[in-house]
Amino acid sequence: MDINSVNSRLNSYTEQANTNYQNPKQDAQKVDENPNSRKDKLEISQEAKALQSQKAEAKNLENIRQKVESGFYNKPEIIEKVAGSILKEIQGEQ
Repeated sequence: MDINSVNSRLNSYTEQANTNYQNPKQDAQKVDENPNSRKDKLEISQEAKALQSQKAEAKNLENIRQKVESGFYNKPEIIEKVAGSILKEIQGEQ
């Protein structure tokens, strides 16, 4: 059995591994220095945006229904505030 031939093959693999080794810190610096490096990107479709908007509107409508059912809008200060807003809207249109 010839041990030297095994060692010579092992040395060639070690040399190849050393030349292929890349330092992670150096690679990170290269990425930071390159303004054209790839970055993650997220795109939301128009359909998804519309669906989200519909969900928000439905939630808002449900909150209003709960307030109506609980009598929130029957309070004098709320009636006055709503009436003032309606009056401003009417006067602004004229």
